[in-house]
Amino acid sequence: MDQACISYIRKKPFVFIALAVLLLVVIGAIFHKHDVFVQNQTYQDNDGLLQSKPQGEMVIYNRVRKSGSRTVLRVMAALSKQNNFQMFSSVIYRDMHITLGEQAELVDFIGNIQPPFIYERHVHYLDFSRFGRGPPIYINFVREPSRRFVSDYYFDRWGDDIKIDIVFKGTEEEKNRPVSECILGGYSECSEVTAFGKGSIPYFCGQDPRCMQPSEWALQQAIARLRERYFFVGITEHLEESLIMFEALLPNIFGGASQIFKKQGVADVVSKSTAKGKEDLTPEAQKKLKKILKFDYRFYDEAVKVYKDVKTQLRLTGKLL
Repeated sequence: MDQACISYIRKKPFVFIALAVLLLVVIGAIFHKHDVFVQNQTYQDNDGLLQSKPQGEMVIYNRVRKSGSRTVLRVMAALSKQNNFQMFSSVIYRDMHITLGEQAELVDFIGNIQPPFIYERHVHYLDFSRFGRGPPIYINFVREPSRRFVSDYYFDRWGDDIKIDIVFKGTEEEKNRPVSECILGGYSECSEVTAFGKGSIPYFCGQDPRCMQPSEWALQQAIARLRERYFFVGITEHLEESLIMFEALLPNIFGGASQIFKKQGVADVVSKSTAKGKEDLTPEAQKKLKKILKFDYRFYDEAVKVYKDVKTQLRLTGKLL
């Protein structure tokens, strides 16, 4: 360092100190960001088979509507006390597809929670890497598409024994229209576009506007994220078995889940959270609905395949009897 620099520092030491502090902050941020990504490696290979999970249980349950989540949440709430982790439940139930600014705020909020925790909300997949953060542990449940559609249709009208303050946005005629009539009559509520946007695929596809439109692109994006970004996805039709598998996969969070599920208090939620007023589909309506939900069925079949692959691996490694 020459004499001119030394003289300048002596005259204005605060400038030198400020620059030094700024340099340390920048270096620290770089290393912190690097550490985050190192500690949160992708935890599934392209075949959907489990590998190592990220360090620190930062679990996001971006729950699909009418796929058993009310029951699962009751189990999680009990587990949070038993296994000593935090449970964060959003009070936002309708805004699944959100603006970029809202995504940034939500990612920042979740990223600043001290693990271990579970954060749950009806929200479509958030790409944490887009906002400079490593991925959390994504989990979810999916349900047979026609059953989920019918349950959602009647829940929007009548609620269930737990949520009774439903305000239907439509006429009395629309509210009382049976689901089979809606499907066979070609009403907009039962159209392919509406059914797709309210289905399972956008929850996995993400926040891209194309995820709300029925297409091969949206399906493949959802499948890719199911396999590469989700630690495990349970099947609603095999709810108890799914919880047993969660126990084996994330014991610090889900240890004891199956025992809690069997308790009477949790079992009651299954019946109480069944949508009111449901009517069975006519054979003609069932046939047409399967065509309307063709992308959802392909996604569901893929989710079941991944589920079975994980189940086989758990048995091979002795983690599941």
